[in-house]
Amino acid sequence: MIFAQSSLADVERKRLPQGEALFDKLTQSTLSKVQRTGLPFYHFSEKRQVGHTFGERFSHAAKAVFAMGYDNLIAIGNDSPGLRTAHLLKTLNALQTGNTVLGPSADGGFYLMGIHKSQFYRLDLLGLPWQSSSLFKTLSQDLDRLGVVPVRLQTLFDLDTFQDLVSFIGRSGTFSKTLTRTIALIISKRIRHWCFLYLMPEYRFGPIPPNKGSPTFSF
Repeated sequence: MIFAQSSLADVERKRLPQGEALFDKLTQSTLSKVQRTGLPFYHFSEKRQVGHTFGERFSHAAKAVFAMGYDNLIAIGNDSPGLRTAHLLKTLNALQTGNTVLGPSADGGFYLMGIHKSQFYRLDLLGLPWQSSSLFKTLSQDLDRLGVVPVRLQTLFDLDTFQDLVSFIGRSGTFSKTLTRTIALIISKRIRHWCFLYLMPEYRFGPIPPNKGSPTFSF
């Protein structure tokens, strides 16, 4: 299950200017990695998601997959460029031997969940602190209370903020040149925008009124 919004929705939610091309590439890359596994998959964008909160939408999507007759589920997003087909195949092997799998994100969330339906329905997904830095820890604790010790994949980073993009450039050697160029272009445009506002503040704060002789403060 690929649980990921369209590029337009991602740009609006994550507020990354000129980010549409980036999220298009991330989704295309994720789809390519999933297709190489040979596994059936379903992409739940915002058009297929049901619910008001993230937890409700994620839970509903997973239940929809299980309702199709599948016993195991591998759930991923589209914003972890470090995800590899090998991670998905390792998760598949773990599921086939009765294990649960979690892939932690550097920001405290998770980029992958591999779980059997019997364990899924025992979890209180709606009570999890979704989209917070304590998500992975809380989910791990909940699984522990159920007597489940998940297989833990390597920690990967997500692309959610402008700072994430800057950090990506510092470790981009193992990623595609196309993705690296796209991110570098977004960063350069943002920096030029900041420089423009710094040098020409009247375009940000409005015209500076003429001085009529009264005391003024400058900053």
